[in-house]
Amino acid sequence: MAIVTGAERRGVDSGVQLAEVVASIALAADLGLGQPLEHMLRTCVVAMRFADQLDLSQEDRDATYWVALFTTAGCTGVSFELSAVFGDDIQFRHDVTAVPPSTFDLMRFIIGRAGGGRGAMTRARIKADLLFTRMSALERSFLAHCAVSAQLTNRLGLGELVETCLYQTFAQWNGRGLPRHLGGKDLLVPIQVANIAMQAQVVARTARRGMRSWGPSRGGEGR
Repeated sequence: MAIVTGAERRGVDSGVQLAEVVASIALAADLGLGQPLEHMLRTCVVAMRFADQLDLSQEDRDATYWVALFTTAGCTGVSFELSAVFGDDIQFRHDVTAVPPSTFDLMRFIIGRAGGGRGAMTRARIKADLLFTRMSALERSFLAHCAVSAQLTNRLGLGELVETCLYQTFAQWNGRGLPRHLGGKDLLVPIQVANIAMQAQVVARTARRGMRSWGPSRGGEGR
């Protein structure tokens, strides 16, 4: 797939492939997510296979490639803010991938984890603040994550479609994600494909791990 970046259009030749730089960023994001290395690289592979099956336009295919790699690039940019709410921000990111895709389950998870590593009074205050402010501190952190990822792709000249998609990283089809009230057909295809690919990749990996740990206990079979 031939993808021409802004740097290449300007005739910049650093001797390093842009894909290699982006892969390094994706690997660093894996650490911030508490996921195995190459988590986002595998997500990109799955996303591109989805793009093939969906017969996306070349523009959407190119955007899907970059969006899948950059979706989590901004995660460490808000580590301080998340750790102030949840304590261990890496553990929070790792565990949230297992939360079912419903607003109720996500809210229950967030409130349950709020104030992690703090004393009882501090935990109660943090939980109360989240509820009283309608999660405003968390909302700002998630939107800042999107902005970091999007601005990075802007600096690399990857195009307006990629940048706009990344601002929709936490949007949901029902309009209950972030930005608020954005959903349905207003969601761009590449970010939808990238998010589904990331979830599919996590589910497949954890399912395989569960199957390996299961089996009949007699006769050494089932392993």
